[in-house]
Amino acid sequence: MTVHRLAKYQTDDPFTRVPNSAVNDERLDLKSRGLLLIMLSKPDGWTFRERHLAEAAGVGRDQVNTAMARLIEAGYVRRYRHAVDGKPPVTVTEVFDCAQMADSAPESARVGKAGVGKPEVRKTRPLSNKGFLVTKEVSKSSSDSRKTGYRDGWTADPEQLQKLTDKYPKLRIDDELDKFADHHKAKGSKFADWNAAFRTWCRNAEKFRLQAAGVKGDGFR
Repeated sequence: MTVHRLAKYQTDDPFTRVPNSAVNDERLDLKSRGLLLIMLSKPDGWTFRERHLAEAAGVGRDQVNTAMARLIEAGYVRRYRHAVDGKPPVTVTEVFDCAQMADSAPESARVGKAGVGKPEVRKTRPLSNKGFLVTKEVSKSSSDSRKTGYRDGWTADPEQLQKLTDKYPKLRIDDELDKFADHHKAKGSKFADWNAAFRTWCRNAEKFRLQAAGVKGDGFR
């Protein structure tokens, strides 16, 4: 994950400086402001996982996902796909201490709704281009050559986690994510699309839950 900061705030001292325009942005609620502060406190290249952010904030993953979505909509977080050295496209996540106008983002970075109103925009300087997570779905014909093993720090997309939480309210999606990661890391599994693999895992987990509860059929109608 790449963090962009105003040049005048770039320093080696142990403090986190955040512009007042972000602190007082009325589009952000208390949780999204707190999440932004936590992310900005980390060094560039830091790999974030929803579980770690939830632990740091003292809230559940669903609340982290909701806060993250608000930050994306307001222009403080940007996510887009990017290919490196002929490898499968990955999702780049960038964090800004000042809201970015939607028009200032590259075409590939314009995901979801543009920021509301006209947020203050100041010139920022990228610190690096690290912190990639594989997210792109690939066709079956080329999937074998694009399969990758589990990477420490990997987590499903925030949007997908929210959809799974809504679709399977009886499952603890955060626990399923941990079990999924532990299982495939130990097994040495390889997938072309780890997000798709996690969706399948949750679908099967719901099926097993229904069977254990004595519900006939697979529960998917």
